[in-house]
Amino acid sequence: MKVFKMALKIFLDYKGVQAKEKWTKKSKRGALWEKAHKRNAQRVVNLMVELSGLWVKIGQYLSARADVLPMEYISLLKTLQDSLPPRPLLEVIRLLSFNFVY
Repeated sequence: MKVFKMALKIFLDYKGVQAKEKWTKKSKRGALWEKAHKRNAQRVVNLMVELSGLWVKIGQYLSARADVLPMEYISLLKTLQDSLPPRPLLEVIRLLSFNFVY
């Protein structure tokens, strides 16, 4: 549900930028889109960190795909490579022991 809400928020944000672009000078349109990309990339990264696990792995993969996403996304997704908050040691041990039991 969180992913759906975020996707809707981002979609509506881009639709708003698209509408605003019509009333913006051509020389400032690039900056308008760049700010939208940065804002939405930050939203995506924050959600991926919150959801952790597979979502972080997806973000790490996408950070290497400059052919798919704007550079604003790539630069923020790269933070998922080495800047994640650490997990408590007991949580890691519990997860590892659970995997070995089954």
